[in-house]
Amino acid sequence: MKASSRHFWWVGALLGLQSLTAPLLLAQTPPAKNAPPVQMPPAVRQAAEQFDKAIKFQRERKLPQAISAYIEYIRLAKIAKVATNALIPAYVNLATLYGAQNSIKEQTETLHELTKLAPNNAGILADVANLDISQGRFEEAKSEAEQVLKMKPAPTFAAAAHFTLGIYYLQKNELPKAQQEFLQTTKLAPNNAQAFMNLAISYARDKKIPQAIAAAENARRVAPKLLQAYVFLGNFYRESGNIPKAAQALDGAVAIEPKIPNLQFERALLHQQIGDFTIALKGYLSVLELEPNNASARLNAGQLYFGLQNPVAAKIQYQAAEKLLPKDARPLVGIALCDIQLAQAESSYPKRLQVFRQVEEVLNRANTLAPNSPLVQDSLLLLHERANHFPEAEKLVQKRLDKEPDDPKNYYTMARILRAQRQMDAIITLWKKYRTRKPDDKASYAEAADAYELSGRAKEGVKEWDIYL
Repeated sequence: MKASSRHFWWVGALLGLQSLTAPLLLAQTPPAKNAPPVQMPPAVRQAAEQFDKAIKFQRERKLPQAISAYIEYIRLAKIAKVATNALIPAYVNLATLYGAQNSIKEQTETLHELTKLAPNNAGILADVANLDISQGRFEEAKSEAEQVLKMKPAPTFAAAAHFTLGIYYLQKNELPKAQQEFLQTTKLAPNNAQAFMNLAISYARDKKIPQAIAAAENARRVAPKLLQAYVFLGNFYRESGNIPKAAQALDGAVAIEPKIPNLQFERALLHQQIGDFTIALKGYLSVLELEPNNASARLNAGQLYFGLQNPVAAKIQYQAAEKLLPKDARPLVGIALCDIQLAQAESSYPKRLQVFRQVEEVLNRANTLAPNSPLVQDSLLLLHERANHFPEAEKLVQKRLDKEPDDPKNYYTMARILRAQRQMDAIITLWKKYRTRKPDDKASYAEAADAYELSGRAKEGVKEWDIYL
């Protein structure tokens, strides 16, 4: 919703970058050949020399000195009582210099002085309105913009006035009026990317998401380097459920500005959601180059390394995350899962057992931090299964069965543990117990039949299959 660029709608280059001797003299006709030079009053000559000095400083990019020189020129010119049109170029250049220094308050004050000197200049008034709106002087800006439109100005100045009115109505949350003004701006100035962006914002507030996206796409079209458009599109494509489009938009944003950690993180997260794991991982690593203590990036990078079968790199990320989040169970679980995977690759059985004992210590710490965490409980169960600690695994699953006796997932988990121990009778008993609770779920018949067959009791298995089918 920011006001437009500080480049004035009505100034091309640096208006007034020339000697003011002629305007000061108000010469109507060129001097005759070999005529003696016109004698200026001393005060006028002093003012003219001061203006030339200001021009010199401005050309040399010495902005503070140029500003001081123009202020002094205006003082001297008023003393010399020069014509009004001799003051206008100095005010124009002074306003330009203040804009270059981002001295908005001084720039606005200078332009207000200009409006007194040139009250019918639509370009000056349009830019005054624009600056006033940017500084929160909403009512003044609205009045000035409406005055501009009454002058029936050129399209450039009319577009500036409609832009200011659009911001005014957007700030007042009068969304249909804001949309109307920004649409008018884009008709008069079809390459005004900020007008398209403000139109997108007004549509978004009005819950008109397709129109908001279309306006932001137009902003991106006319200004391919406008970061705001890409971020806006990323957010709204994500909210509308189009994650691939959202990721594509943030790809563009990061290409423009790769040094914003939050932007890199959001892009990585989107790519992770759509399964672009390599791109996501590179994104999180980019975040960590900018913010090494970003715990979320550490956790997500660890998760991706683990999923990409690199437990060593994953463990490094989880260990770094643990230092940043000492009271969070998640880094500990990550470290434990990495060690479980590394233990399985260990050929030495004693070393493997040693790793499993270390994992159990880590997970017990995690369980202390988050005793009811499903993540921790699942990890403990995985450890006990991989380490062949079946009694401990059964105890964990039995707690789940006691708490959620109708959840078939718990029965499948218990059956898996019992099958690892070749306890087929226990599996049959388990599924028949489930059948008493869920008689219409045919899964119990299929699972019991399978257990009968594996235990060599094919006839009983056939009976179960007959019921199932």
